[in-house]
Amino acid sequence: MRLPHFGLLLLLVLTSCKQETSYEQEVFPSAFPEVQIPSDNPFTKETVAFGKQLFFEKGLSKNGLLSCGSCHEPEKYFTDGKALSQIGLSHQKLERHSPSLVNLAYATNGLFWDGGAKNLESLVFAPLFHPDEMGNDTEGVERFLISNEHYANSIMRLYDTDEVKIQYAAKAIAQ
Repeated sequence: MRLPHFGLLLLLVLTSCKQETSYEQEVFPSAFPEVQIPSDNPFTKETVAFGKQLFFEKGLSKNGLLSCGSCHEPEKYFTDGKALSQIGLSHQKLERHSPSLVNLAYATNGLFWDGGAKNLESLVFAPLFHPDEMGNDTEGVERFLISNEHYANSIMRLYDTDEVKIQYAAKAIAQ
């Protein structure tokens, strides 16, 4: 009578001892190509969640009305569905469309049509600083991040720094 109970216990122990997986493995299943994650921008649940907050944060734009998500809408596969939008700060027809961000982690060549951005982290700066898009500058973005206690504390904690710099926000958004 004891053997079936021991067998059941052994079965429960063996089935509950699954191998630990990293967050990266959960997000990028083994059937997909390997994603090259920069060593200076580790991929964690916390940094991804923080990046998502910043992606939808309108306060990063000069006028406080636009976020990355304004032109890269999740329900439209992270594009705006338009050939050339006029949603930017100037309301003029933009020079380039909002390409989809789906599978961008797999991009290995230069980003943007001209290859001007070499990685996801540097990709963030062009729309942030373009006068017809989000129209901000380094000082404006950093002032906003410092003024927001949650964002400032998140940057310092997640990136183990005592400085609130735009580079850390770009790293988070890239994730």
